[in-house]
Amino acid sequence: MPDLYKYVQTEISTWAALGDNDNIASFSNDWCWNSASKIMKIYMAYYEGGDLQNLLDRLRCEDTRIHPLILATIAQGILLGVEACHKRGIVHRDLKPANVLLRAPITNFINDCLW
Repeated sequence: MPDLYKYVQTEISTWAALGDNDNIASFSNDWCWNSASKIMKIYMAYYEGGDLQNLLDRLRCEDTRIHPLILATIAQGILLGVEACHKRGIVHRDLKPANVLLRAPITNFINDCLW
């Protein structure tokens, strides 16, 4: 077994151990390993809202401010997810907007209605 395989197995076990937490991306308990190409694919739930980085980039391009209530809701979800990890002794080593997934799209309509 290659070291990469063992590393990914540890990552999968860690992710699966987090269970069903609304603030942590859902692992679909499905993965595949191609020993010839040494490529591991890990599958997770689909998040219709995409990632936070794409939302921020889109709003920046449109010169649109995001409503503070939306920001507070996103921040709360991030903090609750990090808290759930820390309670299990897990530290997320790559927390950034591109790794924050949104369940539903935040449309301009929703944002505009809150202003």
